[in-house]
Amino acid sequence: MSTRTACQAPDSCDRGDLIGIRDYAILMLVARLGLRSAEVARLELGDINWRAGQIILRGKACRQDGMPLPDVGEAVAAYLSQARPATPLRQVFLATKAPMRAIPPGLVSDVTHRDCDRAGLARIGAHRHRLAKLEARLAYGFRNPLNQRRRVRIACTRGYRRRSRAAIPSQKPRVTGRRPDPG
Repeated sequence: MSTRTACQAPDSCDRGDLIGIRDYAILMLVARLGLRSAEVARLELGDINWRAGQIILRGKACRQDGMPLPDVGEAVAAYLSQARPATPLRQVFLATKAPMRAIPPGLVSDVTHRDCDRAGLARIGAHRHRLAKLEARLAYGFRNPLNQRRRVRIACTRGYRRRSRAAIPSQKPRVTGRRPDPG
């Protein structure tokens, strides 16, 4: 799957039903902002500052970061006003089947899989959507948005890019000049 295709996949969501509205908001957070599955699942109502147009994320190592809430805010607002049931739970995204509870992080990858199936694309999970967003931005000459906002180390990002390139069969493997390990 090309990076452009992965970043456009949310457009195949059916926003005519409650689950489709929720799934579209989840996919926008993953594809446009590059959020991790756990960050989407842990998102609480108090984490969204509508006036400032910012979302507060609780990431790895209990770190909290603020990110801008661009066109994604419209999708989240549509979910909150049209599809989210009235409940005392503070999590933004809720399961649609009883009992009423927050979505688990694994559901985010399930949503991306269903979206790829609807779009007729090869299945990719939430992590690959996140990397596709990064690769698309880097291909157009933008600075690394994850490094900029989330302070992800450059070396870590390069490792992800190297692995994702190796997964694409049309590219030739790079020669590193290292000898294979005999053992």
